[in-house]
Amino acid sequence: VPSFLFESIPDLSYAIDLSQPARYDGQGVLVNPAARRITGLTYGDRPVLPGEAFILATNNHRAGRARLTDPAADLRVVFTDGARVQTILADHVQRCRTVAASARRHWHFLPM
Repeated sequence: VPSFLFESIPDLSYAIDLSQPARYDGQGVLVNPAARRITGLTYGDRPVLPGEAFILATNNHRAGRARLTDPAADLRVVFTDGARVQTILADHVQRCRTVAASARRHWHFLPM
């Protein structure tokens, strides 16, 4: 699977509980605001707190799609210089020579 088809945040872990009702329908429309299928959300060894913010490096295609899905979302651009994400990451790897991210499964489905 090409890496541009999914996002991954190292050290962010969670479980998906499919026995819970869906929050969104097949077109991405919010149908059940109270529904929560994501459980056990942690970053490193601590729970992610409600309202906690993260900075996610992404491209304009992904950011634009997120804005289409939820026009009211607070999607702020914190840095942009026009460089492609691939170039930024390649430069980082070139400088560091080693990128240390654990090769482990960060999410799973809960048993039904």
